[in-house]
Amino acid sequence: MGALRAVAALWIAACTVAACTSTATLPPAETDWPSRQALLAKLDNWQLSGKLAVKTRTGAETARIDWQQTGTRTHLTLTGPGGWGRATVIADKHTLLLEKDGQQRLLDLADSAALERELGWDMPAAMLSYWIRGIPAPGIEIEAQALSGGRLSLLQQSGWSLHYERYQQVGHLTLPARIIFKGKSASGKIIIKQWKLDASRS
Repeated sequence: MGALRAVAALWIAACTVAACTSTATLPPAETDWPSRQALLAKLDNWQLSGKLAVKTRTGAETARIDWQQTGTRTHLTLTGPGGWGRATVIADKHTLLLEKDGQQRLLDLADSAALERELGWDMPAAMLSYWIRGIPAPGIEIEAQALSGGRLSLLQQSGWSLHYERYQQVGHLTLPARIIFKGKSASGKIIIKQWKLDASRS
C-alpha cells in the first residue's frame, strides 16, 4: 500500500506541475483581458466566411457571409435566398455603400432610419468590425460586459446585446465562432466557419 500511495503522490504531483506549466505557457492575451483587447484591436486585416441569420419586424432571412476587413474598410458580401439575393456592403467609419439588384445606395452611418429602410434593420456597421473580433467598439459607452477565461462572453453596447457562445483557435489567437445578437430592430446569430488572418499584421 505504501508503494501505491507513493506512486499516486508522484502522479498527482506530475499532473499538478504539468497543469501549472500549461497555464504558464498560454499567451498573455488568452488569460488577461486588457492584453487580449489590445492585441485584437491591432488586428485590422482579415477575412472570414460563415452564416448570418437575421430576424426583423418584417420577417427572417439567412445568408452566407463573406467578410474582408482592410484597416477601417469593411467589405461584406451577403448571398442568400428570398430578400437577400446577393448584396454587397462596403463601409468605413462614416458611410455605407449598398450594392443590390444592380443599384447602389450611399448611406450615412449616422442615419439609422436610412439603414433600417434600405437593409430592413439598423445594421451597426461602424461597430461590427470590433464586435466580430470579440472586443467592444472604442469611444462608445459599454452598458454591460462579462468575461469568461479572459474573453468576452457578453457585451451590451449602443443598444445591442451580444452573447459569445463559442470561440475557435486561429493561429495563436482564439476568435469568435458563434455570436448571438439582439437589438431594437433585429436579432439573430453569426456562425463563423473560417477566419483568415494577415500574418504580417496579426
